Amino acid sequence: MDQNFPFPFTYGGDNFFYNFGFLEFPLEHLPPFSRTVLEAVIQSTQVDVGMAFSVLLGSISLAAQGTFIVRRTESLTSPLGVFIIVCAKSGSGKTHVKTKLFKPHEAFQALADAQFLKEEAEHKKASKISNIKQKSLEMKLKSAFDNEDPTEDIELQLAIHAQNEPVRPRKLKLIYSDTTPEAFVWGLYENSSSAGIIEDEAGGFLTRTIGSDIAKALFNKGWEKGRIIVDRKSSKSFVVCDPYVTLMLLIQEELFQKFLESGHGAARDIGLCSRCLICTPKKRLPRTSYVAPGTDEHLQKYYDRITDLLKNAPTGENHRIELIFHPGAQKKWAQVYDQFEAQTSPGGLLANHSDWGAKAPENIARVAALLHVFEGYEGTEISLETLQSAIKIVLWFAQEFVLTFPVANPQQGQVKDAITLDEWIIESLKSGRLMTNLPIALSMFRQFGPNALRQGDRLIRALEKLAEANRLSISSIISPGGSIRGMQIILNDYYYGNLIRGQDPWGDFMLLPTEPPYDDLLKGTGQL
Repeated sequence: MDQNFPFPFTYGGDNFFYNFGFLEFPLEHLPPFSRTVLEAVIQSTQVDVGMAFSVLLGSISLAAQGTFIVRRTESLTSPLGVFIIVCAKSGSGKTHVKTKLFKPHEAFQALADAQFLKEEAEHKKASKISNIKQKSLEMKLKSAFDNEDPTEDIELQLAIHAQNEPVRPRKLKLIYSDTTPEAFVWGLYENSSSAGIIEDEAGGFLTRTIGSDIAKALFNKGWEKGRIIVDRKSSKSFVVCDPYVTLMLLIQEELFQKFLESGHGAARDIGLCSRCLICTPKKRLPRTSYVAPGTDEHLQKYYDRITDLLKNAPTGENHRIELIFHPGAQKKWAQVYDQFEAQTSPGGLLANHSDWGAKAPENIARVAALLHVFEGYEGTEISLETLQSAIKIVLWFAQEFVLTFPVANPQQGQVKDAITLDEWIIESLKSGRLMTNLPIALSMFRQFGPNALRQGDRLIRALEKLAEANRLSISSIISPGGSIRGMQIILNDYYYGNLIRGQDPWGDFMLLPTEPPYDDLLKGTGQL
């Protein structure tokens, strides 16, 4: 348990948030087939259970979203597509588990590609014949005009011919990787409108979303089912109606952090993170050559189930099977909705993550529907037991989200700036640009200091933080008339001078110090 986790306490009673902050992944609460498959995947890949389930859920989502929708309330339905981000260190096995779990999708795609090539060849043949007929009718019409003969019959034949022109076959394209938001949305328009962005190195894709209006439309309308409108000046404009989208992004932790820090907050503004189930794996199981009996058999059953879901997708784009809650499950889902609403209010556990918490009940409905479908349960009613499993799963993802996006301490940014400025001062002293115990005008820092701190109040706040740590002093420059002309800074020789001379910054001799001591800067920020 992270000592800085903001919720080191439990809730009792019938509160769904009981023990929030100490939740382990609810493996024992999964429905039987899902648990068996997940255990086989973990056994086969030795990856973290949360990562394995996240990729499994993305796999089920892509296979089922083209066939089913779920009714949350009497007036609201949802697609089944989920958005997932897995942040994992290099070598954590994310590519391995993704390759294994998306094997049936790739095989199905290969069959679909072969079928499309046949249909495309037939379409080209039919189009050539159609063009010949079109030209023949046009020649007859021209001749009739030239001879001043009646043209009504020929015009009727042209109209009928236009209505019966060969329709270009739509390609089934399930998986897009190494793509851009623009290319994916165009693919939804040109090919099947049910597809997924599946990236096992998602850093490049996320970088391309910053500042992209199409990415913002995709993450909003692609999740909630709506119209993605693309208006272009120099090429064809188009509209994608009711896309069904799965998003599964596997990315290294440091790249994801850079993405979050980019664009001055734009990463959160595009609407992606609030819709995502985010997982940050904590460990990888020890590698072993031992494979439990039955593992391959369970994985084969998984492959067969995913293939069946893909094969049984309806041919009509707008014909989905509607799943509903059993009355007991419907009542429980309404209670979950109310509790999430309470926890996103001021003072609630998710008060600082209300954008994510507001969408959590819908994610619960989607996960429950995916479990129902994957288990192969009969009928269209989602049971209370299946819903309970989904609740525990999404609460675990809620905890992961809070750990991924901790509540910012306003002092932490100032400390980071102070450390940046401190390092620049030390380098400037070493180069002879600055000296200790002599007044230095503030303009010197504005002109030559770290680029990020030259403008605005950040420089002043960083200097004040260093002054609090007694590393320097700040004073006003007074004119002969008594007015304040500016500010000057004096660097404390007991700290900076001794540091440059290879001594303890506060006077005791120390051989070869490796870095400045920052404990005094971090006090009170929650980073110690």
